[in-house]
Amino acid sequence: MLEDAKQVARDHYLEYHFRAKHDLPIVTKRFEDVAKLAIADMQRQLDADAGRKVYKDYIKALNLYFIPFFGKTFITNIDHERIQDFNRWRIRQMGREPKASTLNTHNSAMNRVYDEAFARGFVAQGKVPILSNKGEGAERRLDFRRDEYRTLIRKLPHWIDRGKGGKSRDMRHLLRDYVLILANTGMRHGTEAQNLRWKHVTVFEENDLEYVEFYLHGKTKPHEAIGRAGTIGYLKRIHARTEAIKHMDFYAMLTAEAGFASVLFARWNGHRASAPDLQGFSKGRWTAQVP
Repeated sequence: MLEDAKQVARDHYLEYHFRAKHDLPIVTKRFEDVAKLAIADMQRQLDADAGRKVYKDYIKALNLYFIPFFGKTFITNIDHERIQDFNRWRIRQMGREPKASTLNTHNSAMNRVYDEAFARGFVAQGKVPILSNKGEGAERRLDFRRDEYRTLIRKLPHWIDRGKGGKSRDMRHLLRDYVLILANTGMRHGTEAQNLRWKHVTVFEENDLEYVEFYLHGKTKPHEAIGRAGTIGYLKRIHARTEAIKHMDFYAMLTAEAGFASVLFARWNGHRASAPDLQGFSKGRWTAQVP
């Protein structure tokens, strides 16, 4: 028994000596263990409003693809060949070739895991596999021609009148102003627009005309957008329909605490319009709905 224990100890010593000599980490971990550490760190930052919004996408990619495939594999054993196996498996899981933007997100998620592993001494620097991005670029959404846009704007009021009462009519009113604000500012549909609150709106005058500046933050770095003259009218309509703030003067509301934190693209009750409600700001859907 004693001799066996000595032999095990000797084997461990030789292994540790070999790893130290060849710049390999003394302690190794399975991929899923390290990935969960990285996920926990990103989630803590998100919960503290300190993390990047894209961390949600990283966490989703790790849980859906990387952990199911690499789970029990030691992180030090993931090489180029194993990465290629994963790429082929991912295509089968997705049912298609991933786009370049998807691969960028997945590669960044994987790099977060290796950053965590390196910081904890689980993997040596220079031992991280190279991740490539050979995906197709995203397809550009169809643009509205000028005449199509004018027709759309002219017919939106009639489209609202044809809607049923309640939420349907309420959403049509909001979507009309949503379309007009995006078209007159260059604001991005989706996260950038949905993140907007009244505190991100500033009104200023130039040449006796009122303009609106929006502070925007979404998947790209924060930036400003200036609305064309007349954009303020669309904001006033939203304000006038929102029960919680419509009793306040519009300009006073922009700096008052009650309006300051309120969601801009909200239904009459002040609740944020959901992504499905605002989804489909595309040429195909709108030309079908507003004939």
